[in-house]
Amino acid sequence: MRRYRLSYGAHKTMARNSLEYSFLPGQRLWAPDSYRTRTNACRSRRAPSTGRKAFLASSAKARQQWQLEIDLDRFE
Repeated sequence: MRRYRLSYGAHKTMARNSLEYSFLPGQRLWAPDSYRTRTNACRSRRAPSTGRKAFLASSAKARQQWQLEIDLDRFE
């Protein structure tokens, strides 16, 4: 961060973009054109839902994006 003088927010966006534009199969976790709104199945992070489990099970990309968000929350 210091070397390239990028903000934490910029690093967070780059980490999210690395998964978004990866070749992982499946649907994305995020609604189109935003890292602010998750897909309907994953909107709530508190209560586990059958819809969320099924969605994450069907998409390697969404699973990795979900894990990144968990890791970012723990870091922050």
